[in-house]
Amino acid sequence: MAGETSSKVAAVMATSAAALSLAALLRKPVAASGEQLNIPPELIELLVAWAQVTDQINNEVAQILANLPADGAAIQGYPPNCPSVTTSTKRALVANNAMQLSDMPIPDGFALVIKAHPLNAVGSLIFVGRGQAEAINPDLAWPLVPNESVSYFVKNANALYVSSNIVGSTVVFTAEQRS
Repeated sequence: MAGETSSKVAAVMATSAAALSLAALLRKPVAASGEQLNIPPELIELLVAWAQVTDQINNEVAQILANLPADGAAIQGYPPNCPSVTTSTKRALVANNAMQLSDMPIPDGFALVIKAHPLNAVGSLIFVGRGQAEAINPDLAWPLVPNESVSYFVKNANALYVSSNIVGSTVVFTAEQRS
């Protein structure tokens, strides 16, 4: 019912807009002698085509609205919000030693966020890589200074490795979880 009313209102508004546009386009002073107004056929064809397309759009919108649930309960964005998060840390006990991140599944559509702890020593760097060799190679790994973060859309946190140039540096990683 509401979709039907909206469609009718939209059709009336589109028709009114077309009529007002035509009037504005054709507005010119008319002499008192009764000079005739010449409307180019191209303009009329354009307005007719515009009205047809507008009507088609209104019909398609009405069909979409008719298929939506009445209470809107099934409508949500993708990805849906998760009920919880999981957070973990890794602390470098040895400098330049790659550590695999813990097993942490990441739901589809969500990112793993990796952050160098804000209290890491000045000058410390956390290196993020896809494997042990990459995580200890500053030319291949992604460096993070204290309090900096990076996000990766991976299926599991254990797909990544981290290392640090300073013993005691901490990396924090987190992701939303569905269960």
